[in-house]
Amino acid sequence: MTMVGYVSDVKKWTKFEKLWQEILDREGVKQFHMTDCVSLAGEFAGWAPERRKRFIADLEECARKYTNKRFSATVIMADYNRVDATHQLHEYAGYPYSMCGISCIDHVRTWAKNRKIKDPIVYVFEDGDERKGNFPKLCQERFGFEPLFHSKKGFIPFQAADLAAWKTMQPIRDAIGTRPYTEKQVETLLYHTRAFLKKPHAGGGFDYDALMKICNGHPIPKRRDTT
Repeated sequence: MTMVGYVSDVKKWTKFEKLWQEILDREGVKQFHMTDCVSLAGEFAGWAPERRKRFIADLEECARKYTNKRFSATVIMADYNRVDATHQLHEYAGYPYSMCGISCIDHVRTWAKNRKIKDPIVYVFEDGDERKGNFPKLCQERFGFEPLFHSKKGFIPFQAADLAAWKTMQPIRDAIGTRPYTEKQVETLLYHTRAFLKKPHAGGGFDYDALMKICNGHPIPKRRDTT
């Protein structure tokens, strides 16, 4: 599972939404969906690959120009399920959605602190995702606030996040497959997708080693029926 988001100021967000919508209107697209765009389905049926390439490049440039930084977090689901089977991971650290969300908020707060940004930051997540589980509660406990949730429909920043999530996740899927890997290798894979990750970005990955480190560091108790 991969979660991606952007941070920007109000003036930049306004310009971002205007240009993003202009690009969609130019191509006759009502709402951007990366999965449809990649598979040339839905509104993108019949598109030539070159047209799609230019379209995505224009959207990426829009996000690069009018956002300050991109943040991401990835949980390797097979590793999460493996650790959760032996430790009370979801009870203490949250479900994958919560872990990704908290990681992204942590990165944003660190970024803002390092740059001495005093303006309040509003954290908005897509509403309607059943996987969010105890995420609002964990945010309240850890940060002292609950994030806002907004419908994906008509909320253009989520479309940019959809594009960024796919571009972040796909190289990992292609490169790793089902073979064993380490947290360091995940970070290396992310780093070497230069065409995309050269944009201002901060991210983290949770594989088996990283999740076990969390369990041993807190500590998170083992489940009773495991040895």
